[in-house]
Amino acid sequence: FEVPVAPAGTKPSGYPLFGTVDALVGALAAQGWDGCSTASNHSVDRGEAGVEATIASFDAHGLGHAGTAVSQDQDTPQLYRLTRAGRTFTVAHLSVAYGTNGMPVPHPWSVDLMDADRVIAQATAARAAGGPARQRLGLGLRITAWATAAYVGWVAIYEIVLHLPVIPGHAEELPWRHWFVETIRDGRTNFP
Repeated sequence: FEVPVAPAGTKPSGYPLFGTVDALVGALAAQGWDGCSTASNHSVDRGEAGVEATIASFDAHGLGHAGTAVSQDQDTPQLYRLTRAGRTFTVAHLSVAYGTNGMPVPHPWSVDLMDADRVIAQATAARAAGGPARQRLGLGLRITAWATAAYVGWVAIYEIVLHLPVIPGHAEELPWRHWFVETIRDGRTNFP
């Protein structure tokens, strides 16, 4: 979920400071989604009030969320207890963003930003709580022709070292993630 819900009394907006309607979150719930990543470069476009409105909307519609929080206590991976094909299991969902486009972050827990030590600690705690973790990375690669060194490093840390599958933050990131993971696993080093 890339943009915040517009706080009460404000209108939805587009570029450069986004804000969407609560009904979009309701539509996701109606379609059967369990939850969403909420950390992105636009998480704080509407300030603290936008983070609060987004979390309130997700909570009101019964959806899980990872990546933004309204308190330090809430800033934890989202655990989902799922039943699929007769099996019940727990999946931990973590979400981080590369930055906030220069927007100030109200509190350290307002949006989870890329910090390897913090994410490793969260993933370790999530696994101890009973579930394999899935990490959503918002690396901002949708504008670049080639992946950045940061992307290579983050994918390598998460997927190769931690065995923590990465869910790309933007649709355009998926081919890069797959290419790098397969290249690293196959032992190739011919990065572009």
